[in-house]
Amino acid sequence: MTILDGIPFDEIDANTLNRLVASDASESLRLEFKQKEYNRTDAGRREFLKDVCAFANANGGYLILGIEESDGVATAVKALECSVDEELGRMESLAQTGIEPRILGLSMRAIAVAEGSIIVLRIPRSFSRPHRVCSQQINKFYVRRSTIILELSLEEIRELIMEALTLEQRIRKLRDERLQLIENGETPVRLNHDRGRLIIHTAPVSALSNTRTIHPESLQPLSSYFCPPRASEYGTRFNFDGVLISSRSNEFYNAYTQIYHTGFVESICTGIVFQRDKNFFIGSSVIERESVDATKRYLQGLAKLNLSPPFIVLISLQQVRDVYLGVKNSYSTFDFGEMIDRDTLRLPEIRIDTIDSPIDVPSLLRPTFDALWNAAGFAKSKNYNTDGTWRL
Repeated sequence: MTILDGIPFDEIDANTLNRLVASDASESLRLEFKQKEYNRTDAGRREFLKDVCAFANANGGYLILGIEESDGVATAVKALECSVDEELGRMESLAQTGIEPRILGLSMRAIAVAEGSIIVLRIPRSFSRPHRVCSQQINKFYVRRSTIILELSLEEIRELIMEALTLEQRIRKLRDERLQLIENGETPVRLNHDRGRLIIHTAPVSALSNTRTIHPESLQPLSSYFCPPRASEYGTRFNFDGVLISSRSNEFYNAYTQIYHTGFVESICTGIVFQRDKNFFIGSSVIERESVDATKRYLQGLAKLNLSPPFIVLISLQQVRDVYLGVKNSYSTFDFGEMIDRDTLRLPEIRIDTIDSPIDVPSLLRPTFDALWNAAGFAKSKNYNTDGTWRL
């Protein structure tokens, strides 16, 4: 861990850098200092790509341009002499074209200091490994070991490939385990017995490796981002797993969000099934609106926690066998479709690779919603226009 790990990337400032110097911070597996920018020769470009690639293939970390060091220990913050904006553009272009596959979640920004600016890069621990430098007739895989950079062996490359291939299986296994525990009543609060549950799991892929622990005190102030679906009032408290946000009705609870120390988020609301005449329904518009709203907020909250993409969103429904999907055609009529033929719907998972620009969550979730409508006898969600825009 470094001082920087506990601070959102966009909140790192000159005071943070001065703390690095004052604390005699040393270069490590996750931290490297450069006094100057990379030079513009072929050798300088190769060095930059090699450094970034090596971080991504290891545990990620921070690369700071504008820190003087002695034997790896930070001694002073020194403004760069180059055009910082131009240098940022050059490095972004190099990283986009010189490393394969592209490193998702790579961030870089200028920070104002005395007499100018320095540049900080945050390289995530990648889950699209292994990455290789593919520039200037170079085709090599690098990894960071402590403070040195080595070329990966064939066996290490093979291991990283196998790790990536098992990721999807691990995600599905984690959801299955959580759904079974919920079905068994092993939840942090006692849920009411109102029929039908909407369950949203949002996972930074890093949560699957348990490589990082988030302190609960940094989670609690973000409770508004993580409140459960359909919860107008809620309470927040610490618990063994992290932070629990819950909404209560009498003796039982109708919704909760559990934020785990790893950044994994589990959110549930009950009572999504309603009765009309002799038939039972779930509201198609309600499910889509609540899912879109929750996903937007949870991604914003995870970004505030300084967690990097990719993120996986998994939406499930429980207690929905023999239930119709309510599709209102007018004020008083419903299109029934077919009854759902199973108790639990595990809708397709969605992978989100970047949060650097506004995310069109409804478009990302369309395959999930289409699958829900398929389960109810429809070809696709009717809540999208012909041009693909979501109309709710």
